[in-house]
This record gives sequence, C-alpha cells and structure tokens, in this order.
Amino acid sequence: NPTPNPATPPPYTLIQFVAPATATQPVPGNPALSINSTTGMITGVANTIGQYVVGICVSEYRNGQFMSTVRRDYQFNVTNCIINTVADMVTQLEDPSLFCDGRTLTFTPQTSGALTYFWDFGDTSSVNDTSSLATPTYTFPDTGHYTVMLVINPGLVCTDTTFEVFRVMNAPDYFIDKQGVPCIEVQNYRFEAKGTAPIDAQISWDFGSNSNTFGAAGPLVTGVRWNTAGTYPVSCIIQSAYCPDTLWDTVQVFDWYYPVTAAPQDTQIVRGDTVHLDVTSGAAYYWFADQPVYFNNARQQNPQALMHADSTTYYVIVTDNRGCRGIDTVFVSWLPDQVSPDLSNVMNVITPNGDGMNDVLDISEVLFGDACTLRVMNRWGTTWVYEQESYANTWGGTDVDGNPLPSGTYYFFVVCGRDLRYAGPVTIVY
Repeated sequence: NPTPNPATPPPYTLIQFVAPATATQPVPGNPALSINSTTGMITGVANTIGQYVVGICVSEYRNGQFMSTVRRDYQFNVTNCIINTVADMVTQLEDPSLFCDGRTLTFTPQTSGALTYFWDFGDTSSVNDTSSLATPTYTFPDTGHYTVMLVINPGLVCTDTTFEVFRVMNAPDYFIDKQGVPCIEVQNYRFEAKGTAPIDAQISWDFGSNSNTFGAAGPLVTGVRWNTAGTYPVSCIIQSAYCPDTLWDTVQVFDWYYPVTAAPQDTQIVRGDTVHLDVTSGAAYYWFADQPVYFNNARQQNPQALMHADSTTYYVIVTDNRGCRGIDTVFVSWLPDQVSPDLSNVMNVITPNGDGMNDVLDISEVLFGDACTLRVMNRWGTTWVYEQESYANTWGGTDVDGNPLPSGTYYFFVVCGRDLRYAGPVTIVY
C-alpha cells in the first residue's frame, strides 16, 4: 500500500529512563555531564558502566531570528579502561643527587606510551622555560622551589600530565683551607672547610692517631699538631641527607732542626778588627750576642760586627722556607794589644810527671794575686778543655774531670773580671 503512514502528531509519550539515568542526566557522572549552551562542549566524568543514548538539539539563529533545530542521537558506551599512557618523571626523592647538581638540572622521564614530550620548568621569570626534548636540561636563575610540568603526547587523544616540585640549591663546592708551619716544633695547624656545603651538612674531622686532636667537629679546627715528623692524611667528612662527601688533604711535618753552620769557627781578634760572620743559606736570619755588639745588619746572612773589649759569643737563628729553625754559635775572643814586656817569660811548657819540676802551670807574674779565671782551649781553638775560677797555679795538664790531657800544644786565657789579661800557648810534655 503506497499510502503513507505518517507518525501521529505530538504530544508524544516521554521515554522512561532506567535509574540512575534521567532525562536531564542521561549519563550518570561525577561531576555530572553538562553541555555548554553556547559552545556545545560536553564535559563531565561518567562513573557508571553501561550503554547510553543521548539526544542533542542544535538550534540555529540568524540576526536574532530562529531558523531551525537539528536533533541527533549519540550512543555513549562506558566501560572500565586500562590507561596505558602515563606521565611520570624522576624526582629528587628517587635520585637525591639532583639536590647536588646546583641550578642546572637534567630531567629524566619515566613514562609509558609516550611519543612526544612537553616540559615546563616553572620559571616564572622566563618565557623560554619549556622544552620538547625527552631528557632536557635547564638552568634556573636562582635557588628555590619550582613546579615542573611534563605533558606526554600533547595534542593527541592519549595524553597525560604530571607535576613535581623541585628544590633547586647551589651545588656543594667546598675545600679544605689549612694554615700552619710544617716544622715539628711549631705546627699549630688551623683547618677550615670552606665553600658551599649542603644546608644540613654536619662536618667532622680525622687527623689520625698520631695527632693531638680527636673527635673534632664543625667547619673550623685549630691547634692541630702531630707528635713526630712524617706525612699525615687529613679527612673532612660531610654528613648530609642530600650530598654526603669526604674531602682529603695531606700534611707533611718536618723535623724541627734546620742544619746550620756559622763561620768563622771560634777565633781570636785584636782591638780594631771587624768580625766577619757568615752562616748556612736559609730564608731568614737573626744574629745576636751575649755582649754589647754593633752589627751592620743583624738580619742578613753575612753581617759584620764590632765588639768591645770582651770575648763574645755570637748566636745566629736561621729559618728555612718552611719555617723550620736552627741555631749555631761563634765564639770570638779578645786579645790584648800586645804582651807586656814583663810578661815575656810567662811559662809555656809543663811536664806533669810528678818530679816536682814544671808539674803545674805557674803564672804568678800574670795573676799579681788577683782572682782570675784560667781557661784552656784545645790546639784547634774549637773546644774548652779546662776552666778554673780564682786560679791558684794548680793546673797540671788535666781536663775538667781530672783526666790527663794528651801531649801537645794548648792555648790558655787568663780573664780577670771582665778583662782578658793574658793569652798564650802552653805545651804539655810527659
């Protein structure tokens, strides 16, 4: 029958929805699905599995005049989905070394299903803080907290976004600063850990069992010494939850004595002579004496000196380039201008063999009853072998302990008060 069978005119019977769907909420959701009446954008999250038919009406207006309405039905199938596109990145908790890299960080994704990347490093001071690299590097302008965003597959259907907060700190950059003199008698070392350390750093030191310092803590340690000369390792331990580390240094401690040889050897001069002094080469010098003396420069290696009418011991302290010191002496004796004619026959030979003749040195004509001191020096003028105060003409060729001296020529000096009254040779013959 070709006769048309048109639908009956409205009103029509309302469609019955199965709960929880309704005519105004045909797809259950949280938040509920809604449509923007101007843009037509449907938003919401379906939360009930099922198959839903949604009717959408679009009305057209031109210049404010209604033109027509178009109605379409859409089917929405809601089911459980397994998300295979996940955005993720390595965080500072997962890799604490990121706390130690300073203001330049390298970001590593650990995503699934990623084809392309978009990073935003959260630097609000720049419009160039983004990257499309998989593993980008970015230098932050300052320390602080930055929220970093990673979007994988931006603009595609399967995309995901994640955010992580990164704490940007200056990179640890510290070193051991040591000060001290490497000589065993000086030392007094000062150690300090300087530079940029982690904010939670706790510093301790280890100077070894031969030092005087144990269990030292903190960035500064003073007064460190070692008991003997040698080479010693020093460790500075930085304990930190972020950037632990250990710094090493070495200290070499030298023997205290710097070998020194002063010149001339013990000698004699007469009135008007200048003493020409010299000493082993060093870095610094200091000369002084046990009697009033004039130096042309007491701080040079080879000064000249003028002495008064007294025998004088000259001292020199030499310091090397490490700060180690040594000392030596020079004895210079003062001779009278000339021997008095009435002393020209002073005894100059003794024969201490017990025969009662010339057994002792008798210098009565020199002493004149005065309390004088007799000093006897070996033939080379380097060592005092005998000394007697208030000499009473009793020396019989022995040393200070009473032991007989070997045969040979010696030199004796008679000192009365502060004056050298006489000096001359004496020969011992057995």
